[in-house]
Amino acid sequence: MKAIIYEPAAERALERINARDRARIEDRLETYALTGHGDIKAMKGLPLLRLRVGDYRVLFTEDLQVLDVIDLGHRRDIYQ
Repeated sequence: MKAIIYEPAAERALERINARDRARIEDRLETYALTGHGDIKAMKGLPLLRLRVGDYRVLFTEDLQVLDVIDLGHRRDIYQ
């Protein structure tokens, strides 16, 4: 399993999300870190990956041992 590291902006955003959605996001990140499966796409023009969790998006980078969560938020706001 890859380690999941949250950048400060991602931690602040995660704290503002309601508990049910926060649990779903954390569960999907752990599943991806463990299995490599999830709704993942590469971002055009940026060296980031995007994980889709309902109406929320998680932007992150990864290497062989670490998922570095850069930011997360609602789909209407995260890409701005």
